[in-house]
Order: sequence, then C-alpha cells, then structure tokens
Amino acid sequence: MYGGVEVSAQIAGVNGFLEFFLRKGAHLFIFFVFGLLTYRVWGRFVKNPVLSFSGALLCVLFYASADELHQTLTDVRTPLWQDVMLDTFGGLLGIFFSFFLLSEEKASMNLRNHFSYIYLRSMSNNMLLFYGFPLYI
Repeated sequence: MYGGVEVSAQIAGVNGFLEFFLRKGAHLFIFFVFGLLTYRVWGRFVKNPVLSFSGALLCVLFYASADELHQTLTDVRTPLWQDVMLDTFGGLLGIFFSFFLLSEEKASMNLRNHFSYIYLRSMSNNMLLFYGFPLYI
C-alpha cells in the first residue's frame, strides 16, 4: 500500500510496477544529492556541525513539502505525505553520507598535514621523527 493504493504487479502490470519503483527511486536519488549538497553548503558557512545538519534537514523538508504543495495546484498529480517522507529520507541519507564524507576528508587532511610537518621539520634538522622520537640520519 502506498497512498491508499495497492502497488503490485497484478494490479498495475509489470510495466506499471517497475515504473512506480523507478519514479520513487529517482525521487530518492535526487533528494539524496540535494541533501548532500545542502549539507556541504551549510558546512561552508556554519562551522557547528549540529546547526549545519539541522539547517540542511530543514531545507530538504521544506523543499519536499513545497514540491507536494505544488502538486496540489496541478490537476493531474496527487500530493501525498508519504512522498514528503520518502523525499526527506533521501535527503537525510545524503546528509549522513556528506557528514561522514566530510569527517573522513578532514581526518585524512589532518593526517596529511601532520606527516608533511614531520617531513619538513626532519629535513631542516637532518633527522627523521618517528612518532615524535628523533632518528638521526
């Protein structure tokens, strides 16, 4: 059941059944990308990750709700609160993906900066630091 209508291959046919999942999958993917990009933008301007997460999630929820509101103004399409939930879930997945992607990028950048600092420091003193211990060359 989706929006009060049974979704099955017997009722909609195989083509209708596949079309339903392709359309819902496309919505999920588009909102995944929207959530990912929205979190990245919020992260650029707001350094607090909780505020960035909340702001990005509110933007995704607002856009999903606005899309369904737009569907109320058209004759052919039917607005469903389940679509808002599906779109918001896709955006939330994108936000989580971006959050972990950014965390991983920052960790690798800090590690890279740490090792380049050790290398530059060792080249100036003719010694190599191994976990903070000097090894003279």
